[in-house]
Amino acid sequence: MILRKLTSMAFCVLLVAGSAYGATIKESFEYDDGLAIQGLGGGTGWADGSTWMHPQWTFGAGSNVVGSPSLTYPSVTSVGGKAVFNLATTSAYPMRLMGTTFSDGDTFYIGFIAQKTVASDNTRWFSVALLPNVNVGVLDKAYIGQGSGVATYNAWLGGTTFLDSGVNTQTLAYLLMKVELLSGTEKVTFWVNPDLSQPEDVSTSVGGMSHDTPNDWGSIGAVRIGGSGPASGRPGASHDLDELVISTDSPFVPEPASLLLLTTGAGLMMLRKK
Repeated sequence: MILRKLTSMAFCVLLVAGSAYGATIKESFEYDDGLAIQGLGGGTGWADGSTWMHPQWTFGAGSNVVGSPSLTYPSVTSVGGKAVFNLATTSAYPMRLMGTTFSDGDTFYIGFIAQKTVASDNTRWFSVALLPNVNVGVLDKAYIGQGSGVATYNAWLGGTTFLDSGVNTQTLAYLLMKVELLSGTEKVTFWVNPDLSQPEDVSTSVGGMSHDTPNDWGSIGAVRIGGSGPASGRPGASHDLDELVISTDSPFVPEPASLLLLTTGAGLMMLRKK
């Protein structure tokens, strides 16, 4: 009787935990060197048949290509190549539809490795942006990367709300954003170079806290990568991007208590089967 109750409790724990670990969308740029990223459709978790594209523009030759070697960061699995955006003369910002659309009540993480590869601070923007879809005229809800004319990694949450990390974009870095979609405005936590071998800790994030967005994002179902070429007296720059992951699973190690509870639950389920 006790075992049955414990097993039922464990099943409920696993069910709740499982509901928070549903979608994982990845792009490691596992393609041949030199291929244009626009038109490629590898990775996992993306919408069926989707490719990196733009509903209006075709970007210049060499502006968004696959390069090597892959970028690396501790606790992140790196495979394949990387995305290389050569924005010195032209823009390139392809979009892609995800296989999951996130809406109110969902929490997800978006992370990637990035580095600006030229010694110029006064450059145009480069980012990974969150979008509701890939339709003509769709507007960003938020981005993480580098704003136009800014020398450091930052996150834009809409309106005039920016989170500045103070980390120069010429530094190889891992950028991570936790997004909690709520009824009304959203809650965002932004890290640059987090220690993923430790449990999640909001105090190590930019600003040491989570931040409310200035407006309601609605749903998120697509991303845009890349940046802008020269304009308004600012030159374009070259940027590398790799290991893009959007997931409901936190990249941090679980809290010890959570890990023990899940392990115990799994063990009890196995005992019940016997």
